[in-house]
Amino acid sequence: LAGGADNDYFSRIDPNLNLDTQVFAANLGVRPSSYDWVDQDTVIHNSYASGLRSNLYLTDIHADPFQVSANTTWNANGHVTTGATARIRNVRVGDVYSGYAYYGDSGVNAAGFWAIDLGTGVSTRLGTLDVTGDGSWGLWTVKESDGFLYLHTTHNGIYVYSMVDATTLGALHTTYTKETLDTLAQDTNPNWGFDVVDDGARMLLCAGVGKVIEIIDIRRAATPNPPDGAADVSRTVSLGWSGGESVASRDVYFGAVFVDVDNASRTDPRGVLVSQGQTATSYEPPGLLDFDTTYYWRIDEVMASPDGTIVKGAVWSFTTEPSAYPIQGVVAGSNGISDEVSTAQRAADGSGLDQADQHSTQASDMWLASPPDDEDLYIQFEFDGVYKLHEMVVWNHNAEFELVLGFGIQDVTVAYSQDGANWTVLGDVEFARANASATYIANTTADLQGVAARFVRLTVNHGWGTSGQYGLSEVRFTFIPTRARHPQPSDGATDIEIGTALSWRTGREAVAHKIYLSEDVQTVTDGTTLLDTIDENSYQPAPLNFGTMYYWRVDEVNEATSPSIWDGMVWSFTTAEYAVVDGFESYTDDIDAGEAIFDTWLDGWVNHTGSTVGYLNAPFAEKTIVHSGQQSMPLQYDNTSSPFYSEAERIFDTPQDWTIGGADGLNLYFRGDATNAPQTLYLTLEDSNGQTATVNHSDPQAVLAAEWAQWPIAYSDLTGVDLSRVSVLTIGVGSRTSPTAGGTGIVYIDDIGFGRPAAVGR
Repeated sequence: LAGGADNDYFSRIDPNLNLDTQVFAANLGVRPSSYDWVDQDTVIHNSYASGLRSNLYLTDIHADPFQVSANTTWNANGHVTTGATARIRNVRVGDVYSGYAYYGDSGVNAAGFWAIDLGTGVSTRLGTLDVTGDGSWGLWTVKESDGFLYLHTTHNGIYVYSMVDATTLGALHTTYTKETLDTLAQDTNPNWGFDVVDDGARMLLCAGVGKVIEIIDIRRAATPNPPDGAADVSRTVSLGWSGGESVASRDVYFGAVFVDVDNASRTDPRGVLVSQGQTATSYEPPGLLDFDTTYYWRIDEVMASPDGTIVKGAVWSFTTEPSAYPIQGVVAGSNGISDEVSTAQRAADGSGLDQADQHSTQASDMWLASPPDDEDLYIQFEFDGVYKLHEMVVWNHNAEFELVLGFGIQDVTVAYSQDGANWTVLGDVEFARANASATYIANTTADLQGVAARFVRLTVNHGWGTSGQYGLSEVRFTFIPTRARHPQPSDGATDIEIGTALSWRTGREAVAHKIYLSEDVQTVTDGTTLLDTIDENSYQPAPLNFGTMYYWRVDEVNEATSPSIWDGMVWSFTTAEYAVVDGFESYTDDIDAGEAIFDTWLDGWVNHTGSTVGYLNAPFAEKTIVHSGQQSMPLQYDNTSSPFYSEAERIFDTPQDWTIGGADGLNLYFRGDATNAPQTLYLTLEDSNGQTATVNHSDPQAVLAAEWAQWPIAYSDLTGVDLSRVSVLTIGVGSRTSPTAGGTGIVYIDDIGFGRPAAVGR
């Protein structure tokens, strides 16, 4: 069945998509545009006709012969006029709540959305979404599936809410921003086609023109850590993920065979069901994993519903760290005589190698030299530091006529050095001959016995020919990672919390770790700021200062090896300027659990001022007008009657110390409305001894700001209160000390914090 947006007809279409029959619906007085089946004989639909675009209709479909007629269940007219002020783009019958259909008001900034009772035609407003769009675009589709409500917009992404019941909106579960959808679709055009299928297992979105993208089931486990396809993962990895919605427990599958992990189940575990029915969203494989091995894992979410539905997860993978790593950036030199092309560096720069490590037969991709007079020929390799060497892999000279010319080297003496002056002979190594083929792969691997070196010298003893010239195609060195690596926070990271612990991947063989940390990079480089020596690969420093760049280093220690200390690299990170006091993200619509925003931020219902925190109906927090995250606090004020001021106050269970980290001020973001009555915005702190301090915003008309504004408050403006024992934080509109009759309005508050801004040069 299809409706015609430009004509008054319904169309029946056969399975091959050939138009079968048109039934003109002039008798209904409607141009059907969007519809959904109420039952096998009845559809609910909207109208494209001007002046009727806020109506919803029930229409009976008669199959043989194909006819349509108004269904009079609601009333004699077969339709109702809804509260939509612009137009209804789509109407969708519910899944769990199949006795209701859902629709929205497109083309307006504050787009309402409703549930309509299919038995009575009575609509219940569920909420409002702040959207943007061109013309009549905006809120395009509202659909309930598996107990979640999906709000699909053309320009603002997709919002997914849980549902308390058929007519009560629950908490915002997740948001797919337009930027995220544009990245997935590689298209920035508006999104208009949308559906949710397989009981919420998939979301399908038409992005731009002719592109359909798929978004996975929100009930599934997501955001795997390590990320799917990750390489160089620690052998002591801990697996983590974010759980799906309404999950009671989960099953963990883990193994090295994809087919087993993909097909295993509770009834057929295949040896890879490693944890069944756990509640945690993490799992640590026992023991050490194997080197350079790909592992597969899957999380099945077990629903909290009575039937305990199991939602099979995707199969993720990662590959563990190799036993040794290739040394990068090797510099080669020689005492030999070469032309300007076939220099020693050709044996260290990867020239001539393809992705399969096959070497070419082009002479210009190789090193070739004659020995100097009265000296043995050598080629020397220099690294960017001292490494614990594992192996040397050699591609011998592989020119097209190598088997005739014999430029390849037959055997060498290997020596190594840490400083390039003092050398130790490791021994003699014989090199296999190349095969003069473009598919030639390395055929000599020499054990370097774990020696510590920055330089390796190969002195030529014999060649495979008698020409007096000697050469190599490529030499690769691998090392055992003995230094600390993969720091957390990552090198150069910013906005790090001042209480963050430092961690790293340990160097092989390390039994102790020396920790250096300072704001002075030179003292860390010189090793003069040793904080501690520990035996774990994490360290919790004392609280750091806000807005500060720190430098740190970890030296790995094992007195039983030589060298006994492997100096670490100097890393850096910058701490956040502010710590969060309240970002308003933790509040829900669960009043019984005391998690609503007004359970923490007390308003006029408790403190008898003119304030109202949150909305009277769920969702109680503001979901669309936010500075960051998903929620902000709406603070409505009414100063038209006594006490003529309005306050929202948060009482802390234990006094808060807001002096740590060198903090010198508070910071918050607010947004008002141009239609607000001008009133003074203020903030008050009270300490555990009952002492208070109040600061007014410098702009008496700040509440009129229609965009988010930052309000930094210096501690010097809050004298008389003990900032190390803050008990109450109050945000008010009006004047507590000199109250006078005023007006009404609303202010949104978000991202309250304390700290200090970063200083230039700090």
